[in-house]
Amino acid sequence: AEVVSGQETVVELALEEALHTLAGRTVDARGFPVGSVQLTVSSLRADAPHRRTLWSAEDGSFSLPGLPAPPWRVEAREPAFAPAVVDVFEPVADLRVRLDRGAAVTGSVLDDRTGEPVAARVELVRDDLPPEILTAETDPEGAFRFDGAREGLWTLRVQSDDHLPHEADFRLEARGPRPRDRSL
Repeated sequence: AEVVSGQETVVELALEEALHTLAGRTVDARGFPVGSVQLTVSSLRADAPHRRTLWSAEDGSFSLPGLPAPPWRVEAREPAFAPAVVDVFEPVADLRVRLDRGAAVTGSVLDDRTGEPVAARVELVRDDLPPEILTAETDPEGAFRFDGAREGLWTLRVQSDDHLPHEADFRLEARGPRPRDRSL
């Protein structure tokens, strides 16, 4: 508030009716706890901006008190897993944040005539809500790498100042253990 000397200014403060606690557990695709997951909780309300970061305990549990009323966006990151995003529209007693195993996607961008490395911006786009977009720049050898990509249909986009853009769709699938030969 700005008050000029000798004048009065009325300031109105609007407080939340109640603060909320978001509690839950980070789990893998099988429902087993995943510990040490970085969680970022953001308020999606324009009138109550709020953003906090915490880590889940070794048993996957987490609790974050002092939040404004939902909606909230919960973003989860752990190096061995793909990033996860959960939108929460109503208070929940025990939120489960599921993390899927992530895979590394690597490649190289080379000039199709000379075979020389190309300096380019590479994007992986997964058409989710919200869309998942991973970005990388090629290194001097034209190589790029994405860690933590989830299973599903992705679009690879390559843009370079000196070349035409390129786009291709591909499906990323998890590989399980090889079946054993049970013949005798």
